[in-house]
Amino acid sequence: MQRHGVAVSILIICILCSSTIQSSSHSSGGAIDVLQIHQVINTLTAYQAEQFTVSLTIYNVYGFKDVLDVSIKVKIPEEVEFLSSSEPDLDLEIKDNSEEFDYNFGKLRIDESIRFSVIYNVTSAETKSVTLEAVNASFRLENGITGWVLSNTESIGLRGKQLITTTESLLPIPKGEINEIDFGSFKIPIIPILSIIGYLLPLVFFGVSIIVLRRIRYL
Repeated sequence: MQRHGVAVSILIICILCSSTIQSSSHSSGGAIDVLQIHQVINTLTAYQAEQFTVSLTIYNVYGFKDVLDVSIKVKIPEEVEFLSSSEPDLDLEIKDNSEEFDYNFGKLRIDESIRFSVIYNVTSAETKSVTLEAVNASFRLENGITGWVLSNTESIGLRGKQLITTTESLLPIPKGEINEIDFGSFKIPIIPILSIIGYLLPLVFFGVSIIVLRRIRYL
């Protein structure tokens, strides 16, 4: 009987420990499928001083009740700087050379989603690949359980300084018809000149032909 009582006690202790572990894992956010979060970058490469956008979407997939205190924690790579976001309140809190930022969206209703975007400026002149780390999204349920989920990571290729050519631009070719000839102090319309030349050419040819014929005659 004593052995049986000890076995029952051990079984009860194991059950209690198991429930405690499960409760602990739920509070850490790893076991409950509550949120889905995904980030997308709008370009694969960028030069120094160019901007790019990172978009973040958070879905409530809990399916039972609203999710409370939805917050994100974003780490800013040292090769870029924060310019602006889709949340004006956040922009006021961000300081120069910030390494990360947090933002609380509040309640996320059933089947609702949050769309959030950030614009970064490339400050590095290096040529390398930079990884945007996973965004941490934390939450709280109405029963007091808290948790967190991580998004995917994204990468962007930095291309260093952009080379700018300094070749002189050629003057544009004038368009349209040329209606006059510029002689400095005065201009003559081109159409009358062409008409005069057209009339004079036959006379010139006729005079030259007479001179040639006379010389042939005297030979």
